[in-house]
Amino acid sequence: MNSDAYRESSGNPSPFFTVFTPVYNGEKHLHRVFRSLKEQEFRDFEWIVINDGSTDGSAGLIRAFLEENRDINAIFLEQSNSGKHLSWNRAVELARGKLFVPADADDFFFPDTLSFFYEKWNNLPVADRSRLT
Repeated sequence: MNSDAYRESSGNPSPFFTVFTPVYNGEKHLHRVFRSLKEQEFRDFEWIVINDGSTDGSAGLIRAFLEENRDINAIFLEQSNSGKHLSWNRAVELARGKLFVPADADDFFFPDTLSFFYEKWNNLPVADRSRLT
């Protein structure tokens, strides 16, 4: 797999969440996931974005967003079109978060989404949590 890694910031070496966005020609919809992550109340997350050989302006939009939002701990990779399944595998390998949250390029989260997930996770009995990670 030919890939070029771009790490915007090192951030927390062990964030609570890893949010993963696979992108293929998502230029028209990326603003949704951008806005969602920018507005999250819960900030202990990293964002892994893998551009899977897009032929539109997706890569440029992602770079511009990361440049304008340096407070978001992000890893951006570009690769030749290899399929969503290989993007997922690569993201899981790179993930440092305790929990993995998928967010496609056209997804939208409410500002309290990660806070809600965090609260629900912490309300689970410890025995249940250990079975899930």
